[in-house]
Amino acid sequence: MDDVAKWLDGLGLQQFVSTFALFQLDFDALRSLSDQELQEMQIPPGPRKKILAAIKLLNEADRPPERRQITLLFCDLVNSTEYAVRLEPEDFQILTETYLQRCTNIVRSRSGMIVNYSGDALLALFGYPFTEEDDADRAVQAALDIVQIAPSIDVSGGPPVQVRIGVASGLAVVAKLLGANKGGPPVPYGPLPSLAQRLQALALPQTVLTDQHTYNASTGAFEFTDIGLHSLKGLPELRVWRVERSRILESRFAKKTRLFRLVARSAQLRKLVTHWDKVVAERRGRVVFLSGEPGIGKSRLAFEVQQRIARCTHLSLQCSATFSNSAFYPFLNLLKRYAGIRDGDPPHVTRSRLETILATSSVSKEVSLPIFERLLSIPQVPVPQPGPAPVELSSGRQQAISRRVLVDWLHHVAQLNPVLATFEDEQWIDPSSRDVLDVLINEAPSHPMLILVTSRGKSAETGRKARHVFEMQLKRLSRRESQTLVHDVAAGANLPEEVRARVLNKAEGVPLYVEELTRAAMETGLPHDPQEQEAPKSDIRVPRVLQLSLLSRLDKLGSGKVISQVAAVIGREFDLKLLAHLCGLSRRALGSAIVRLTEAGLVAPQLFANRSSYAFTHALLQEAARSTLVRERRQELHRLVAQAIESLDPKNAAEHPELLAQHFAEAGMFERAADCWLSAGRNVAKTWAKVEAANMFAMGLACLERLPVSRMRSEKALRFELERGDVLYATFGYVTREGSTAYRNAMRLSEELGDSEALISALDGLFGTAFNSARFTDAEWASDQLIEIGRKSDSLRARVLGLQFKGMSIFCGGNFRGARRYLERSLGYEAQEKLIGSDFPSMAYLYLSWTMHLLGHPRQALEQYSKAEAVTRRQAAARVERWEYRLSACLGNGCILLALQNNTAKLKEATEELVPLAHDHGLNLWENMGKFFTAWAMESASHDPAGLQSMQTVCDRLGEQKIDKSCYLGLLASAYIQSGNLGKAVAAIEQGLEHAASTGEYYFAAELTRLRGEVQLQLKDDPVGAEASFREAINIAREQGAKTWEIKATQSLASLWDTLGRQFKIDSDLELVPAELKPRPRGRRPFTSRLA
Repeated sequence: MDDVAKWLDGLGLQQFVSTFALFQLDFDALRSLSDQELQEMQIPPGPRKKILAAIKLLNEADRPPERRQITLLFCDLVNSTEYAVRLEPEDFQILTETYLQRCTNIVRSRSGMIVNYSGDALLALFGYPFTEEDDADRAVQAALDIVQIAPSIDVSGGPPVQVRIGVASGLAVVAKLLGANKGGPPVPYGPLPSLAQRLQALALPQTVLTDQHTYNASTGAFEFTDIGLHSLKGLPELRVWRVERSRILESRFAKKTRLFRLVARSAQLRKLVTHWDKVVAERRGRVVFLSGEPGIGKSRLAFEVQQRIARCTHLSLQCSATFSNSAFYPFLNLLKRYAGIRDGDPPHVTRSRLETILATSSVSKEVSLPIFERLLSIPQVPVPQPGPAPVELSSGRQQAISRRVLVDWLHHVAQLNPVLATFEDEQWIDPSSRDVLDVLINEAPSHPMLILVTSRGKSAETGRKARHVFEMQLKRLSRRESQTLVHDVAAGANLPEEVRARVLNKAEGVPLYVEELTRAAMETGLPHDPQEQEAPKSDIRVPRVLQLSLLSRLDKLGSGKVISQVAAVIGREFDLKLLAHLCGLSRRALGSAIVRLTEAGLVAPQLFANRSSYAFTHALLQEAARSTLVRERRQELHRLVAQAIESLDPKNAAEHPELLAQHFAEAGMFERAADCWLSAGRNVAKTWAKVEAANMFAMGLACLERLPVSRMRSEKALRFELERGDVLYATFGYVTREGSTAYRNAMRLSEELGDSEALISALDGLFGTAFNSARFTDAEWASDQLIEIGRKSDSLRARVLGLQFKGMSIFCGGNFRGARRYLERSLGYEAQEKLIGSDFPSMAYLYLSWTMHLLGHPRQALEQYSKAEAVTRRQAAARVERWEYRLSACLGNGCILLALQNNTAKLKEATEELVPLAHDHGLNLWENMGKFFTAWAMESASHDPAGLQSMQTVCDRLGEQKIDKSCYLGLLASAYIQSGNLGKAVAAIEQGLEHAASTGEYYFAAELTRLRGEVQLQLKDDPVGAEASFREAINIAREQGAKTWEIKATQSLASLWDTLGRQFKIDSDLELVPAELKPRPRGRRPFTSRLA
């Protein structure tokens, strides 16, 4: 309180220091004092005006421009020109001034401010310098009050005064007008003032029109009529609402127009109902303090208790931040509702109803009536009293009498019928009401009352340890509970899972946030076309109702708000050393502000971290604090944060350049940001988090797009595209839209820059993604491009990679002889492997091993695989670039060879190494392959059904990974045949043949066709069909030169003939060849081998 005392002393009003201390007003609370509250503190008119003027200057001194959610009221006098013509100038002046003064008084009584007078029109602002959750309500009520009093303004000999009013809510920048006098009103910038004025112009006399935002905020407190869509000058078409009348509300929660199922509060509800039952049974009162952060569901739980209690008198007391220094505010509001006292009632009616209440107290009406007449602003009627004039009671004595009257009245109500008294938002209680509540708590055991007190923070300690006082704290919802609430709110809406996940992540288990964010997602996150499944990727906007709630908490911090804004720019988590540096404060000076932020529930010290580390208790609080900063100030702070991190914590800056990247980007320093994103992406790409790395590269590219076109920008973009393509290729293995785009952009940029090496790298990546997606035409095109570049520019790297890629591509097409030629030609340059790079020569050896096996040379195949393994293990030991990908590729491709050779033992060793390696480095393609062959080995060794199921699961989840899919399905079908599950074998074979036909992956086509014959024979007992399939398999194998497939198909055909008693003979090349099998013209098949 020392700062308040010094401030009052500076005004020459040190005599009021004790009064301010009595009402517990610190320097931040002082800023929000109103004239009415100063009157209730019994400050005389002269000092009161002095204090109000000083408060105004205090609030406006050096206040920077702010982005605010505000409500504007524009009021204009109807037919003012006619009054000006008909009345004398002096009379018109009096009329205008009277009208404007009456309007101004109403606006100020509702905690608004006049920001502009223009002739007989005025613009009023609500929500500045302090945001309240009911800003729109107060603006609309002020508008109705103005409409009500307008006709009572005296106009000599003329029609009654009428007004038109428009009310609009939304985002604006509020700032001082450049060059305006100190102490002048702020100015709202943006479309909102024009919208309020256009609504006023549209309104009929004596009506109030609002926009959709105001309607959304106030629909529970007022009755509206929809007057349809309107096109207002200079503004987009919008829906307009006419305000009809206000509704009587007992609490803020009563504004809710729709309630969803109560989630995760059943236990607390049962406890509260049990407390009530005991109050009724024992005729003894109880008190329950219900605490929790804003939006946690305290008011909802209090409402549900009321709904489940029958035959009770429910009294609702609602505290308000706006009236936190207004004496007895919640009790006087309750008294007026209970007694039926309404604004506008004649004084004698109000007095009569008041006397009925006062009669329930032990205090005589003669003493209490004058006090409550002043409290309720009822005009007092002097009554002559015989004898000497009564002695004026001291303020302390009047307060004690008022407290006793209110307590007696509530006790009287409880004796008539048990009372449930809900006392909401106790954190905003005024000191006088605090005293009344304390007495009610202490005396509760003598009266049948359940007093339910809700509070955002720690309540007063009065009576806390008494046996009749209980505490209950509400926690955040679990993710599963939050999912239930999202489901209820979005009932019937096709809200995609991705959007639901974003809602859950952003809401962090606070029920109000879950509800409002889900509604916002339903408005902005749903596809326009019901058939469209992909939702927009943009983040969910924070609804206005939540912004107001969050900003209201921030505005009450006083000077602490500036600290919170700077902290919010640093991030959700912030370090005090960094914050103190940015604020220009010592750690000690900053400490008191942090304590206040912590006590307000806005930040909390980080557990398991250094004590100097704090975090906002909710992400939306950080977002709200940051959102109030105007763009220029926000950019300046982000620049200062980045520079401070570099200077104060260089180690952290080097390890996490993504922190710098975000701050530099927000500061508009896009080149620095791009450089940091590149470093960050490269760091992360070395771990399993390949997708995150790709996202970082994409953000770096977005920063580059903000720079002017230049060679430097293109060179940086080329590096980003190649890096992004590589991590996506490493992660998925197959073509993704982003990966393909990255490599194609890299090709375009490398050609523009004349960078042949970059062009080779881009073609390398484009081949890989196309190949692994079984897009062999694109893969061969990339191969041919590399071969051509090698020929024209004499680039050994391009030539060798082109040869290797060409061999791999035509192998998949079933041209094994051609594949062998290309692969062996590429391996002729093995000595130059360091110059060539990429996955040479290991991948050439691997595909040559497959080729040799299918050509009928299994021993040579193993030799080639051994060479591939030796190369990759040497590279892994040296930790060359992408060593983990190369080793995973070697082990994975080796699994196929080992499975074809039925080498289960060695295959099991390979998968035991492959699966954890691929998983740890985020290599999905190779992890899938490892899991498949782990299951294959399990099934082969012990015919374990779990192995078959795992194989099937991998096949079902391959998605866009199409390479080798026909092989997987062929091995799966063979396993199903061995287990006797012929139905599933048929499905796998058909799927494999369809895949081969659609992609051109024919290297397993002969085996799939043979397996089809085996199933035809066993399932359908169709030897004719089986023979046709075996013959077709032999023909495919012979055309491909696949001796291995030809042998297997011939053996199957020979076995069939043996069963049928037919003859066959041994061939010199093949162990079993049917005697009748002679070369013959082949008819059209569903496959066409792509031979080079």
